[in-house]
Order: sequence, then C-alpha cells, then structure tokens
Amino acid sequence: VWERGSGETFACGSGACAAVAAGVFWGKLRPDHDISVSLYGGDLWVRCTKDMTLYQKGEATFVYEGETDLACFI
Repeated sequence: VWERGSGETFACGSGACAAVAAGVFWGKLRPDHDISVSLYGGDLWVRCTKDMTLYQKGEATFVYEGETDLACFI
C-alpha cells in the first residue's frame, strides 16, 4: 500500500476493506465470507455482509512509539 506523504506502508485496513467491498459490490466476491487480503505486514481477513457492513481481523503489531508537544497545534 502506498500512502501519499508516507510512502509504502505495511498495511492499510481501510484500503483492504474498500477492495473487498468493491469486490462484493461488483459480484466478484461472495458476501458473508472471510476474504484474505495479503499485505506487506501480513494477512488481514475482511468480511463484507450483504448490507455492506465490514469486519476485519488480523494480528496487531506494535511498530512505533513517539512523543509530541500538543502545544504546537494550538
């Protein structure tokens, strides 16, 4: 997944959900089935129901820790 301003990322849950939803909408994927989406950071399972409700599951991995000064946003 390539994100503007960030470059290549390990995963994108919203992009995976959008791809599966489009597949269900266009009749290329069956609704109410877990669809495996392979991403650089690992596989994500996405389920899109007939009413276009989306669920995703997969492993979560801690990849970053940081600090910021919120005063700079005021």
